[in-house]
Parts: sequence; C-alpha cells; structure tokens
Amino acid sequence: MSITGTGAVEREYSVLLIQINGIWYPIGEDNESMERTRNNTVTQTKNVLGKTKTKVTKGNQVTSVSPFLVARDSALGKELYDIDRLNKQLDEVKYRFMEVSIFDKKGDEKFAAWTQEAKIDLKSWGGSAADGLTAPFDIVWEGDRTYGTYDRAANTFTSDGGIEELTVVSTAGGSATSTVLLVSPQLSTGNHYVYKGGASAQTVTEGQDVTSWSALSPGTAITLTGSPTTITVVEADAAGKAVKAGSVTAVYGS
Repeated sequence: MSITGTGAVEREYSVLLIQINGIWYPIGEDNESMERTRNNTVTQTKNVLGKTKTKVTKGNQVTSVSPFLVARDSALGKELYDIDRLNKQLDEVKYRFMEVSIFDKKGDEKFAAWTQEAKIDLKSWGGSAADGLTAPFDIVWEGDRTYGTYDRAANTFTSDGGIEELTVVSTAGGSATSTVLLVSPQLSTGNHYVYKGGASAQTVTEGQDVTSWSALSPGTAITLTGSPTTITVVEADAAGKAVKAGSVTAVYGS
C-alpha cells in the first residue's frame, strides 16, 4: 500500500463513509473542507547533555462535519434527526465509519481502507432560512482501526484477515428487547447464520469457530437480554467456521 505517481493528490481521493443499517454512505456532499484533527500531545525535555528530545503522543482524533444540510432522502440526515429528537447519548450515538484512500489502488475498483467506531457529537439543530435545516456534528473516534480493502463496485469492506462482509439491517421487533434482522447476500449452500450481541461489533476472522453463537433465521424476531447496542452476524460453514461477517446497530421495539 502506498501513494504512487507524481503531483498532488486530489482531495476527493480520500473519502469518509458511515455505515447505517449495514450500508456504507459517503459524507461530504455539502462540504468544501473536512479534516480529521489528530490532537497529538507534544512534549519536549532537555537531557544533561543539553540536547532536546521530543515525544509525540497520539491524541483523541475528531472529524468536524460542518455544514451538514438535512435532506429528506439522506440516511445520515434521518439518523441525526433521531439523535436530536430522542436526545440520544452514550452508545446510542456510536457508528462505524470508514476512510477510503482512492489513490491507494489494490485492484479493479478496490482501494486501501480502514474502519473504526466513533460517536457522533451533534453540535446544533436548526440554522438559517437561507441555508435550510442544518445539523453540524463532530465524529469523535474511539477504539482500534481495522485495516482492509474497500470494493467500490460492491460497496463492501473486507478486512486484511480476508473475511468477506455481510450487510445486516435491523428493524424494530415487538418488544424493547426484540429486533428483526435481514442479511445479504444470500447464504451459500450448506452454510447458516449465527449472531452475537455486544456494546460494539465483534472482531471476526476467517475460519473462526462460532459454534457457541446463537442461530439466526433472518426475518424472524429475536430477543436479546439487555438490548445490546450492536449485533454481529456471521455466515458459518457446516463446521461452524466463519466465512462472512457483518454488524449493525440494533433497533428494538417499544
């Protein structure tokens, strides 16, 4: 993985996406400028020889998205509306994001990428009549990155561990602990789905034993004790080894 060629790299060759209900959506439709601030801590000390040594420690990274114009057909706009309307907080505002380096090509329509969880800090809701409804927000990064490849044609991410991605959609079930999951693409012959809930997505590698996970029949309501924030779904082979994996922020009934 590297930057090749000569000349400046165009800004549009670094793309930020958010995963909503298992689907990746690009961010930046309304932005002429958007950057991820690293917020490193720099300290300097002088030793007994009179030489200065510098230490750079990574900080809490933040990406500011401002402005953000709320469009009626925007999946992200609908999420921000719910964050504001329902006063969501803590893990309720956690999402998975992906940064794709289009300049770092790994194949036909395939590019170097990494994914990471982050929380949305909605800064305000409203704006001026001239601009329309605006909802600027910060993306506050947390946890570890997962490195891999983004397939633009399929709109999927595959980790360097080699496991393919499932698209998982969650809709409300009939109770506060019930949800209905839909999964794509279709199961390969002889395989089956299993799932596991948690505060964040489970790390799954190709060939991982998932025989202890719960069986899943897509389209049928499942009940999870404690209503975990995230549900990870795995397509497993007949031996219970992971073949594909995906996760989703769970939506429960009331």
